[in-house]
Amino acid sequence: MAAAIGTAVLVAVLYAVLTPLAIGDAFEPDLLMMGLTLGLTWNLLDHLVIFCMGFRRWRSSSARSSGCRDFAAGTPSCLPCSR
Repeated sequence: MAAAIGTAVLVAVLYAVLTPLAIGDAFEPDLLMMGLTLGLTWNLLDHLVIFCMGFRRWRSSSARSSGCRDFAAGTPSCLPCSR
């Protein structure tokens, strides 16, 4: 989960850095400080949802395929470290 959150933050920060560079000298009123902050916030939220849901889907499918019967309850037998 930490990797999913870290990747989402990294991608959002990269977008925030690259957006002004891609625009160059062109004036865009939406790219003033308030617009950039709002865009970064929404971008971070979107990426957090995407990466965390992807992690959860991967984790639940790997637990199901490994034969874990009680994955929803979170019993220790279903954790990857207890194998």
